[in-house]
Amino acid sequence: MKTTIAVYGTLKESHHNNGRLKDATPVGQAVTVEKFGLINGGFPVVTPLQYGADTKLWGIGRVAVELYEVDLHTLDKCDQLEGYDVNDTCDSMYVRMPVKVYRHECEPEWVQMYVSFEDWNRMQSDRNMWVEVDYGVYSWVSCYE
Repeated sequence: MKTTIAVYGTLKESHHNNGRLKDATPVGQAVTVEKFGLINGGFPVVTPLQYGADTKLWGIGRVAVELYEVDLHTLDKCDQLEGYDVNDTCDSMYVRMPVKVYRHECEPEWVQMYVSFEDWNRMQSDRNMWVEVDYGVYSWVSCYE
């Protein structure tokens, strides 16, 4: 069984966790339909806006993502990296959930993306993150100075 996941941070091409996707098939770039809260946790974090109300948000916007088709083994490796436990989502750092994305101005499609419901106020970071903002779409370029 294959699943399409959307990645926006350290799993993106040329970033240090992209090796976990070596057996995945890249299927293009997209942008989220809905806006998310953007958090600097020392690495890129997105949170649904309704859950980020009490967190100091770094920004709000749609998120540029890369799409990958992954098998169950690769999905499990990504789940481990993101601290996602499919059997215990309440104690997971991120939750893999369905989100709608636009790819090539086509009809929106559903993919899986890791989002966080954590209280990031206690985990905010001063580490610089290089971000490009283009018409309200946020794209993490680098998490390092």
